[in-house]
Amino acid sequence: MKRLFKTISILGVLLIAVVVAAVAVLSSLDFNDYKGVIAEEAKKATGRDLKISGDLKLNISLTPSLYVDGVTFANAPWGSRPDMVTLKRLEAEVALLPLLSSKVDVKRVVLIGLDLLAETDKQGRGNWQFGAADGKSAAPAEESSGGGNLPLVRKVHIKDLRVTYRDGRTGEQTRLTLPSLDLGADGIEAPLRVALKGDVNGEDFSAAGTIASIRQLTAGGEMPLDLKAQALGADMTVRGAIADPRAMTGLALTLSIKGDSLSETLATAAKLAPQLASLKVPDLGPYDVSLTVTGSSTKPSVSNLKASLGRPGETALTAAGSIADAIKAQGIDLQIAATVQDPAGLAKDLGAEAPPLPAVTASARVTDKDGGYRLQDVDVKIGASDLKGTAALNLGGARPKVSADLQSTLLDLDELLPKGDGKPAPPAADGRLFPADPLPLDGLKAVDADINLAATRLRVNKMDVTGLRLGVLLQGGRLTVKPMQATVADGVISGEITLGADQAVPPLAVNLNVAKLDYGKLAAAMGQKSVAEGTADVTLKVTGAGTSVRQIMAGLDGKLRVVSEKGHIDSTLLNVASADILSAIPLIDSKGDKDLRCAVVDFDVVKGIANAKALVLETGGLSVVGVGGINLRDETLNLVLEPRAKKTSLLSATIVPVAVRGTLAKPEPKVNPADLVTGMASNVASGAAAIMTFGLSALAQSAFNRATSTDDTDYCAQALAGKQVAPSKGAAKPAPAQQQPQEKPKSGGGALQNLEKGLGGLKGLLGK
Repeated sequence: MKRLFKTISILGVLLIAVVVAAVAVLSSLDFNDYKGVIAEEAKKATGRDLKISGDLKLNISLTPSLYVDGVTFANAPWGSRPDMVTLKRLEAEVALLPLLSSKVDVKRVVLIGLDLLAETDKQGRGNWQFGAADGKSAAPAEESSGGGNLPLVRKVHIKDLRVTYRDGRTGEQTRLTLPSLDLGADGIEAPLRVALKGDVNGEDFSAAGTIASIRQLTAGGEMPLDLKAQALGADMTVRGAIADPRAMTGLALTLSIKGDSLSETLATAAKLAPQLASLKVPDLGPYDVSLTVTGSSTKPSVSNLKASLGRPGETALTAAGSIADAIKAQGIDLQIAATVQDPAGLAKDLGAEAPPLPAVTASARVTDKDGGYRLQDVDVKIGASDLKGTAALNLGGARPKVSADLQSTLLDLDELLPKGDGKPAPPAADGRLFPADPLPLDGLKAVDADINLAATRLRVNKMDVTGLRLGVLLQGGRLTVKPMQATVADGVISGEITLGADQAVPPLAVNLNVAKLDYGKLAAAMGQKSVAEGTADVTLKVTGAGTSVRQIMAGLDGKLRVVSEKGHIDSTLLNVASADILSAIPLIDSKGDKDLRCAVVDFDVVKGIANAKALVLETGGLSVVGVGGINLRDETLNLVLEPRAKKTSLLSATIVPVAVRGTLAKPEPKVNPADLVTGMASNVASGAAAIMTFGLSALAQSAFNRATSTDDTDYCAQALAGKQVAPSKGAAKPAPAQQQPQEKPKSGGGALQNLEKGLGGLKGLLGK
């Protein structure tokens, strides 16, 4: 036993002696002598100069430490500065005892004043691409097998780190400054702790959390992440793992970002990525987005998406759902909702213009299919208006196609359309009613559409349109509106419109019917004083072609027919034939005269010339028969309205024909019995010869005589039967000699003055 104890003591002394000797030997060495060796090996490996201008020291203890000052590593010969890397100081402490078992346990590494420049030349070659001193490329490092004894680095502290990336092709620089960066791990298999603060191009950021272990970082494999960061004015978190970080596949990450202002975040991001500066976003906040990302970097899938922008009660947007391929925007299934209190203000923030609109709320489920997008469960409310249904946008064809099937209980266009200033539109510079401006038909060629709309009520110009059914089909520039059904003032409207914008001279066809339109209610609904009561049937069937309204009207063909029966007329309307006179004549049955037997307007239109087939208004005591026409080519009027009394009375001696001349924009009704006797026939005939083929000559020859005679012809029967109607010749009785005006009446007096005043009513009928 004593011998064993003695042997162990001797071995212990010898070990201490060896260690003391080794320490003494190592302590006697000057490691600065190895600077040249280190520089030479670096030169062989990289072809660059490595200089250590400061001391290289090794302190021997149970935790040996190494100190290096003033290290520089040369840049590429074409680089923008001499040194690629400069380092003020490197410190490293290593546990001694683990070295005896071939384990490297680095207690601490400190880097102070590290300045790294990474740059490319104009060809895109990086300064990190090294060449050996003999001109050969440095041999690539052997792939790590992931095995072996990896050094354990327990703590790394980096102070005053500056990293600059310079793009030699664009000259743009990105600067990363880290006043502090701390890395640490409790073991090779333990997650690596990260904490850093710094800025990128002056924009502050910070991050903290854990990433993969040293083993995972060196050997590959799954990379877990659990990080929190503050950057771009937002708080961000990343949790999860990446199965293959090198290939960026096997993503399983949960991300979240929160911020106070989306516009501020984008403006900050634009400092780092200038291409973002062109994006316009409203100044809304806060925002909160969370999502799960799976798949790969080339095909990331987004699920569990929840996003909100803005505050409830103000302008706000929410979205929830998933996107199977976020890069290609395929496999979309999102439920979105939006509330906009000030649509015009929001449009302005987005760089667009919009008229003032009431608050908008909208929601829909958005999916994609066959290269397009589909909106289901659409629910939109704009002020008092609402809209529900489905819509789709197909991008797979020659042109984008919009399809929609929408329903509404109320569409209030008075609330939605831009408000005018209440002033009448200024007259056209050329005095024409039909504009010559080209119709905006190019837009019809840019997109296809198939839209069906059903609205219970549509309000426009204070008037309610009920039971609206509208079908719009646009295909290859050819527009068809069918069906087109609605009820206005109890009148049922039906018809269809086609417009061929696919042709150089677009053809237009309008086929419109209105049944039992209550014009009394219509006038009241429009806020106008009703001058008559009753119903009317309207038939409009015309065709034309042209690139402007003026061109279309100039070649219009078809017919317009308006028929009203059994109505009542206000005496003010009879001012056309002098209501003052009517009321002053005792033999007139005023009650019967207000009964409207019929009113018929029937025009045949051929090549822009609208000839009156029938212009008839007949009451119990009065008939008004018109002849003539309208030249739609130059918009001139050449009409004569001839009132005729049905009973022999003083009325028959006072009513006179009315000539309507001028243009559609400026009609000029005239009453001049002297002209009617002496020159009206020639005037009318000469003026109408080019546009009319009937009636005027006969009218001119006997206009005054018939105006002062009675006529009990049943013009209603002729007009309602669709016959050509002209003032009767045989029924007119000669007027008393005293009724023939022998000289031109004085202007401004008597019955004619009243009649001229009454022509205001006729102007109203003509829209002026």
